[in-house]
Amino acid sequence: MNPAPLPQATDATDRDETGSHEAVGRQLSMLEKTLRATQLYLPNNPMYQTALDRLAESFRTFWETEDEMVLGITGEGFQLHGTTFPNDPDHSENLAWLLYRDGLRAITLASGCEDEELFRLLELINKARTASHKTDTGTERPSGWMTFPHHSPEAHEDLLTLLWPQAFLHIQYEFVEPADEEYAPLEETGSMYNLGVPDEVRAQIEDDVECTRQPDSETNPFATFEDADGTLHFLDAREIARLKREIDEEYETELHTNVLAILFDIFETQTYGEPQLEVVDIIEQLLPHLIGLREYNVVAYILREARDISHRASAPAAGLKRLDDIQTRLSSPEVLNGLLQMLDESHTPPARDDLTELLGQLKTESIGTILEWLPRLNNSRVKCVLSLALDPIARAN
Repeated sequence: MNPAPLPQATDATDRDETGSHEAVGRQLSMLEKTLRATQLYLPNNPMYQTALDRLAESFRTFWETEDEMVLGITGEGFQLHGTTFPNDPDHSENLAWLLYRDGLRAITLASGCEDEELFRLLELINKARTASHKTDTGTERPSGWMTFPHHSPEAHEDLLTLLWPQAFLHIQYEFVEPADEEYAPLEETGSMYNLGVPDEVRAQIEDDVECTRQPDSETNPFATFEDADGTLHFLDAREIARLKREIDEEYETELHTNVLAILFDIFETQTYGEPQLEVVDIIEQLLPHLIGLREYNVVAYILREARDISHRASAPAAGLKRLDDIQTRLSSPEVLNGLLQMLDESHTPPARDDLTELLGQLKTESIGTILEWLPRLNNSRVKCVLSLALDPIARAN
């Protein structure tokens, strides 16, 4: 496979190429060191946080003179405008090699990535690396009702799979499917890439199309824009506004909540126990994934609906008991310990409103477990958000 050719920097003619390459080399070295630090230390270790802080500070300095860092990726290292930054021969798993192995062929880092996105990228690289090692050694994921994806990554998750749901604003990447045997070189178009069409093929297509056209519009088999009255085919301002409003509403719709509402409707409308038990099984399988995705408001919705249904439904005892057990399990010290540890090890704190909503749906005895964890938390931002979220709940009780 050939790496994607790199676009030229926007202001390359105004830069000192040597100084720019040296600055990029320093940043790549800092990235490698930070990656190894995140592999050696746990997130609650001070060395882990120090490495991330130094990386962020170094990139803030870098952005004072550069707008973006556009790199090609090969098995031998990173490339920038024909210059290769080779892998460290003393380490078998260098950053460029890990990216190249999972199909990435180019990456662009822009100003702002050091605030949070770069840390998430390193975390995903380590997660893919761990999953790859588990695949090699045949290690299986431990089973359990409340196994958090954060601590037990699936063995089949490669980096491209993990990057797919990420909504990076300051990081762009180009990739090929790992199973592809051939990879067509990419053509330069500013700071983005697209698959190129050879000039001779393009010229042949244009000649073929030109030959089919007739000078007389009456004999021309192709319809043209001028043949129609354009004003009849355009939307007026009200229609455009209505479509925009409907699109916005569709994007703001919470898909998880809609699916769960359907499941709860099935639970309430069925008059015998087997479908209800199946609904509870599905919800129990969804809970660990929702918690791993930090969808705390959706988890709170599940607890709230389960409580409301148990108060108003005349369902079989088995179905209602299983539904009530969801709140009991989530409020247990074992599950709360896992949840709070995951929050402590995360790089970004959860939304305060979502966390307040979730904690408000737990049983009262869960407050004691949370209060025991507060002084033990190492992540100051998570501690602050958790304290603010717990404050109205503690006052109400």
